[in-house]
Amino acid sequence: MNAFHALHFNAPHATVANLAAGLDRLEAFLDAEASTLDAILSREDKSTALADLDALVSLNLAFDAAPKVIATRLEEARRLVRRLREAVVSISYDPVEDRDQTTRWVGARLDDIDSMLTYVLDAD
Repeated sequence: MNAFHALHFNAPHATVANLAAGLDRLEAFLDAEASTLDAILSREDKSTALADLDALVSLNLAFDAAPKVIATRLEEARRLVRRLREAVVSISYDPVEDRDQTTRWVGARLDDIDSMLTYVLDAD
C-alpha cells in the first residue's frame, strides 16, 4: 500500500498501453484506499464527496473497451479524483492526531492519481 509506482511512458500521446496503465493504477488506488477514504469522508460528514467516491468506484472501467471509451471514463475519474482531493484538503488537521496522518496520506495518493491521469490523458 505504501509503495510508490512511477509511470514512465515513451509514447508522445495517449496510447492504448498508456490508457491501460492508467486504468491499472486507478484500480490499484481504489483497492488500497477506497475504504480509508470512505471512513475519512464519513467521519467529516462530507456527503458530496462520499457521493463522488461512490461514483468513482462504480465507474465502468473495462480494459477491453475502445480507447476512446477508456479515455472518456478516465476523464470522468480525473474529475472525481480532483473533487475528492478538494474535500480531503478542506479537512482541518491536528498534527497530534494519528488519523490526520492517514488523511494527509490519502490526500497525497489522490494527488498522485490526479497527476498520473493528467499525464496519461493530456500527453500529446
